[in-house]
Amino acid sequence: MAVRHGPRRWLIALAVALVAVGVALVVWWPGSGGATRTRTVSATVVAASSCQGPNAYDTVELTIDGQKKRARLDGCGHREGDVLNVDVPQSSGGDLLVQPSGAAPVGSGVSGRLSALLVSVAALAGAGYVHLLRRRTAA
Repeated sequence: MAVRHGPRRWLIALAVALVAVGVALVVWWPGSGGATRTRTVSATVVAASSCQGPNAYDTVELTIDGQKKRARLDGCGHREGDVLNVDVPQSSGGDLLVQPSGAAPVGSGVSGRLSALLVSVAALAGAGYVHLLRRRTAA
């Protein structure tokens, strides 16, 4: 005896496929990677802080577009006068927080977006599997 697939099963499959396509579009849409553009500049530590407490930021002095600026370094324990490379966000307005060069994720963000896509597909597959198991035990 052949098993008949009703329209309900096709609707569920269509809904899962549409959700998967929607997730893929959101993940792969340009600009959705969340990566902040930075540039690397040389900075000199002008005020060191101890690494204890919530405000453990060293203060550095750097030159951006010909102007000297002071910024908080997302790090601590350096000595005054240390020169290091830091990553500065392109939009460097207001209270400036910089990171040591190489501390921020690098790349085009494709690997992060691909990971999110694969996790979403795995979640959808798991949900579909649970749905099938639930149907089988109910029958």
